Amino acid sequence: MNEPRTAEPWSPTRFLRWQEGEDALHELVGGFPLKLPEDVTRRHDRLAVALIGWLTTALRGTRYVPFTRRFAMETRPGQIRRPAVGVDAGATAPEAWIASEPIAVFEIVTDPLRDFDRLRKIADYKRAPFLRHIVFCDEASPRAVHWSRLTGAGWDEASVEGLDAVLPLTALGVTLPLRPLYASALV
Repeated sequence: MNEPRTAEPWSPTRFLRWQEGEDALHELVGGFPLKLPEDVTRRHDRLAVALIGWLTTALRGTRYVPFTRRFAMETRPGQIRRPAVGVDAGATAPEAWIASEPIAVFEIVTDPLRDFDRLRKIADYKRAPFLRHIVFCDEASPRAVHWSRLTGAGWDEASVEGLDAVLPLTALGVTLPLRPLYASALV
């Protein structure tokens, strides 16, 4: 299916119905479909796979369910984003396309402090009512920028670096070590 040319913003329902027939992934930004880049590096892919694997094991037996970018989240009414990896805390139906209570999102970026395409998402992520953790992982080296909102409306920002660094994902009840994520990604 081709993107219909229209001047009117799309509803999330229209977008998701249309996206079902598309091979390429899109986000709904400002009411219009925005195609996601398809040219991820091998390192990016290995980091995403390691992250999904680690989260799946660490969160087994809890109500938290990791998801890939094939699944989406609504950051605010009418705005649909697809993080590289996310964690849903809600009871989401198996046939759903959108997380019901996304609690954590992870992006894999070329440079966590300078990747402006990804940084535009931070404002959207921070508006999501259930979200408690936003993590941007550097694709090339073991370093991450972590925003957390545990109490109130404010977000705290911290950076970690090195294979021995850890990220406290307090809302999930786990601490994420960088070593198992980057061990295979940096080869």
